[in-house]
Amino acid sequence: NAERFALCRSHSTAEDTQRCDECDHDDDGNRPGERPIHRRSRKRTSDGRPPGRRWIAHVRREAKAGIDRVAEAGCRMFVVHARNAWLQGLSPKENREVPPLRYDWAYRLKRERPDLQVVVNGGIASQDEATAHLAHADGAMLGRAAYHDPYLLHRLDVAWFGGELKSRAELLRALRPYVDAQLAGGPLGKGVFLKHITRHVLGLFGGQRGGRAFRQVLSEGAHKPGADWSLIERALAVTESFNDRSSTGSRADAA
Repeated sequence: NAERFALCRSHSTAEDTQRCDECDHDDDGNRPGERPIHRRSRKRTSDGRPPGRRWIAHVRREAKAGIDRVAEAGCRMFVVHARNAWLQGLSPKENREVPPLRYDWAYRLKRERPDLQVVVNGGIASQDEATAHLAHADGAMLGRAAYHDPYLLHRLDVAWFGGELKSRAELLRALRPYVDAQLAGGPLGKGVFLKHITRHVLGLFGGQRGGRAFRQVLSEGAHKPGADWSLIERALAVTESFNDRSSTGSRADAA
């Protein structure tokens, strides 16, 4: 953890951004100088000591100067992590929870550099929280919240950009062409185990009836050789059976 943040602190960001933008065409066909570039930035690392006013002012000047250098090299989007990374005294898990969140630093960057796209990151766990940031920044980045509750991304997509809210099962079944293609070999001709795909949707039914059974079916079967889409359908069937029993019970009670 300390090595990771120390590397981020010492990286020559402006030069590397320029080199990235000058390299060959990318997979999307963008020519040199046309590739969209964004940078994810974390506020300056510290050893956990309470910062004084001089230290805060120094960090703001340092951060602004660094952002200006990278922006001059062609970067237009900055994802700002609102939580400090402490190099000493905290575990990786504690680093995600203990240092205070300072969204106001990201908001201030947007006010001072309105020409840049500023996206807020850190501690955002719900649709309401993500939406509230749009009043001060251009977007919100979700991390573990989206991983633990993938359906949150769909709800946000519909709320922000419009469209029809689909069920969890509908969204998962729309993934079948991708799953079949990957199991058959993928673009590189090398197939993958189903577990490498399903591990990212284990939380799709989190908090729903049958959610635990859904995770159990996938966790117990996706790692086995030959596991295919039928396992996902089995997991969905188990989950839907919980809802059917719930509806039957409700009708019986009503009767």
